[in-house]
Amino acid sequence: MKRILFLGDSGSSHLTKWVLALHGKYFEIAIFSLREPAPEILNLEGLKIYVHQTDKGKFSASLMSKFVYLLAMPELRKFCNEINPDLIHAHYASSYGLMGARLNKHPLVISAWGSDVFSFGDNALGRAILKYNFKRADVILSTSYVMEERVKQFTNKQIGVTPFGVDTNVFYPQKIDAPFFPESSFVFGMVKSMEDIYGVRNLIEAFHILASKGYSTIRLLLVGSGTKAEEYKRMCDELSISDLVHFTGRVNHNDIPAQHQMMDVFVNPSEMESFGVSVLEAMACANPVVVTSVGGLKEIVRDKVNGLYVNVNDSKDLAAKMEALYLDESLRKSLGQSALESVIKQYSWDKSVEIMINDVYQNILKN
Repeated sequence: MKRILFLGDSGSSHLTKWVLALHGKYFEIAIFSLREPAPEILNLEGLKIYVHQTDKGKFSASLMSKFVYLLAMPELRKFCNEINPDLIHAHYASSYGLMGARLNKHPLVISAWGSDVFSFGDNALGRAILKYNFKRADVILSTSYVMEERVKQFTNKQIGVTPFGVDTNVFYPQKIDAPFFPESSFVFGMVKSMEDIYGVRNLIEAFHILASKGYSTIRLLLVGSGTKAEEYKRMCDELSISDLVHFTGRVNHNDIPAQHQMMDVFVNPSEMESFGVSVLEAMACANPVVVTSVGGLKEIVRDKVNGLYVNVNDSKDLAAKMEALYLDESLRKSLGQSALESVIKQYSWDKSVEIMINDVYQNILKN
């Protein structure tokens, strides 16, 4: 069985999905990471994980912090020699991509995930690092066509688009009562990092507008952790809606489907979105979605067909779209069913795994 070395955040839900899909079934997977692994993969038989211990005070998303990854290179080289992989796949074009480029072993696959090529490439040093990384890569991947266009600014190489699909055996239509809300609640929800770029503040403001109209059954479920979580909680206190809003904090990958199934309407008012995996997950659960028409979301959602578009940073427009779905059950069902059909047709996880195995890995390894 061929062995693949993943360079990436072993605590990430995205990387976790790839490990669970591939390890022991198609390939032997090993991981080198600067983060502790997710519980779901921690005890997988035969999975080798090396976590470089770094000063968490220095570990951040800033440009200069990328050089922290270079400090881990001696350990990576040693681990790579022990593993002797047939292929190396760096998941994240900037940080782990830099490690893969410096490792200077081939074949090397680099996957762009979003912020690694959008915000990171906005200055001269960031652009230089991305160009260097992509120059060393044998294969470059993107999860969306809008991200593909962005990556083209840093390389002339061909870019493969590998949509990040959804496992419809795990994410499927089913209504679950949220234990922290009354049984009759109508739940608006979001699964995202608690950061301003994802429009969480805007969603809270929109929800407050609806709550002020006296809709007594509405509730808001915010799933995820982030640097702004405590600030958003204070915002809910100031708006006197704290008893209507539930913050989950970080949720394990295996528990995410249930969070979607507790929701009646999924809201994703991001200012920027490279693809929108959580939106696809909501759609697979037949939840109607309200999204901004930015980035990769435009590839997933069609306005008034399988979801609704909302203006960026416009809480009044967002409140109006949320209200329309709250009041119109037939609209919710229609959009939700269309959303589910879109996922089954275009974004199944099995199809994504098949593309990665046959069109990417096997194609490289046979050469």
